[in-house]
Amino acid sequence: MKRCLAAVLLVLCILPRCGAATVTAVTVENVSGKERPAAPATFGMIFAKGDVPDSVVVKGMETQTDVKRRWPDGSVKHAVLTVQLPQMAATEKQALNLMAAKARPPRISVDPRADAKDAGKLTAEFRIHGGPVVSISAKDLIESIPPVRSWLFGTLVREYHFKGVPRDAKGRPDPDLEVRLRVRCYPGVKAMRVAVVVENTKWTSPGGVPYDVTVRIGGKEVFARKQVGAWPAAEMGGRYATYRGHPRGTRWVKRFWIGPKLDAVHVRYDRTYLNKTGLVLRYDTKLKVPEKALAETAAWWAKSPTAILQRGLLVAYFGGTGGRPEIGPLPRWTTRYICSQDPRLKAVTLGSGDLSGSCPVHIRDPKNDWFISVDDYPEYSFNNAATRFRKKPRDTAGTPWIIAKGSYFSVDSAHQASLAYVPYLLSGDFYYLEEMGFWAARNMVQLNYAYRKRARAIITGQVRGVAWALRNHVHAAALYPDGSRGKAYFEAKLDSNLEYHKAHATAPDASPLGIFKWGARFAYTSGAAWRSMPRRYYSMAGWMHNFLAWAFGHIADHGYEKAKPTRDYLMTFSVGLAAHPKEISPYSSIAYFVFVGENPPEKGKPARWPKTWKELSELNYNSPTPSGKPRQPPTKMSWPLYGGSYSYITRGVAIEAIRAGLPKARVALKWLDANLPPRHKVMASDPSWAFEVPPEK
Repeated sequence: MKRCLAAVLLVLCILPRCGAATVTAVTVENVSGKERPAAPATFGMIFAKGDVPDSVVVKGMETQTDVKRRWPDGSVKHAVLTVQLPQMAATEKQALNLMAAKARPPRISVDPRADAKDAGKLTAEFRIHGGPVVSISAKDLIESIPPVRSWLFGTLVREYHFKGVPRDAKGRPDPDLEVRLRVRCYPGVKAMRVAVVVENTKWTSPGGVPYDVTVRIGGKEVFARKQVGAWPAAEMGGRYATYRGHPRGTRWVKRFWIGPKLDAVHVRYDRTYLNKTGLVLRYDTKLKVPEKALAETAAWWAKSPTAILQRGLLVAYFGGTGGRPEIGPLPRWTTRYICSQDPRLKAVTLGSGDLSGSCPVHIRDPKNDWFISVDDYPEYSFNNAATRFRKKPRDTAGTPWIIAKGSYFSVDSAHQASLAYVPYLLSGDFYYLEEMGFWAARNMVQLNYAYRKRARAIITGQVRGVAWALRNHVHAAALYPDGSRGKAYFEAKLDSNLEYHKAHATAPDASPLGIFKWGARFAYTSGAAWRSMPRRYYSMAGWMHNFLAWAFGHIADHGYEKAKPTRDYLMTFSVGLAAHPKEISPYSSIAYFVFVGENPPEKGKPARWPKTWKELSELNYNSPTPSGKPRQPPTKMSWPLYGGSYSYITRGVAIEAIRAGLPKARVALKWLDANLPPRHKVMASDPSWAFEVPPEK
């Protein structure tokens, strides 16, 4: 990894621009339950394109702004703000007005080792079951190993990153475990936050490492956990019945304070401004999440297995069906947090971001300490049946304690959540940035090397899997800091995918109805066995199609213009099913699947794809079936009407289609709203797809 020293960072301690107006405002709350002394607070902030040409400052307060990412026009997109807050009484709130400012790099010179010296009080000890005791001292790392980067740097806060390997009493390194320290220093108040990240992410790792861990600061125990990686007995049934240690491809994080604790500050953002940015999804600002839903989420989290390397609110078997709360543009708990700004839900959202590390998707290339890159390994895949070569695990003869079993999780693309995106946006914590990178890298490398077209990294598979993988990919591509390898790599692969799909949407034989032909699958007639009409019809699950349409809209919101042709093409189908009642039943827009093409029985003839909505209706409701009875057009909302059901998914995409300027989108929305009378109550409790409707012009 490139060393990124303080001298080359663009960090901003600034003055307001002449005549600058307030760009947006946030409210900070002291949630510590006691008086908070005058001290800095650090949080993430996003800005709409063009609003902040250079940098930003909080009016009347000393501000340090670490700009991480800019929009294509050069204006600030994402930054980490550190603000010197005044003394605050228990529960006191303070409004902060953010103003555009002119950047002035800080004129300071510091020695990272001296700055981070107090973090040297921290040690971590790992008692490996059946093996040695290995440990690591922050003091040794700080004194002997230069920091790999300075993440934040200015007068108010500086953050340095160190890494090392725990060693036994004879100085021998553990072959699998690695420890990364993120040392955040607040020199003005002599406070320090140390994030300890423990990884089993080496490419050659042979399996799980069983151990107990103890973390001490100044000799005092501040954290301990036995059988790291174990899940509660209630979770350990069936195939989860054995202890698997710290599984290969996973990592965990714990954060500790030395000196005053400065994190008991809750930030409330202006939801209208969040919507303006287009980055944290434009949820309906009129919706108020009921207390029952907030308390339910907090209680659910409290009862869930949330220790290091456990699952939190995630379902371990990703392939399970049902309306799970993590499946959607963002998890339900995250949407409730954004819409309520409730501190309890913030804890759930950030905690789930931490537990993203429990999923076995984290592999580093030992050559450069980075993610596995398809540029470096164009014919490699994590799938042993889909790669040109094997990466053998190291020999375990000297480490018989290694557990060969894999993680409790079974991960796939079709049901993966967005766990780190919102935590990174609103905290600026480097751990969440890397989580976004690990997921995006995994989604490329896990594919068959030939199917993904080697280094082009084309995301293929189930339509919903393509949607969620591209969503997680754009989060990495659009937020990795300017000048970083991550930005260059993930943007290049995103561009490759956008070009690929644009070719489909703009091809001479593209469907006038917006049918995603590449995603169509041979299907069966409802009520008939698969073998009774083999390979007769092509079908599309409308909800999967909607996931993909939304994903391309989200990519466009991040400033990628190449996403718009595919977005508009896919949304044409999404809204068209509900907007042509004289040609096809609008209820088709919320059906489990619809036929979108037919494979003629005559050999050698091309597939038939309807060119009008009437033809599509005839294909679905007038075609012969094995029983001789045509399928009947749907006439009611037959699926469960919760916030993540097919009806509300279609409604959400219709709203985004209105924003995109698609004809008939408002017609589709009006029909859906007329048939979803309890929608406000439903969406308030589950705002997963409850987007704000643009006003009529």
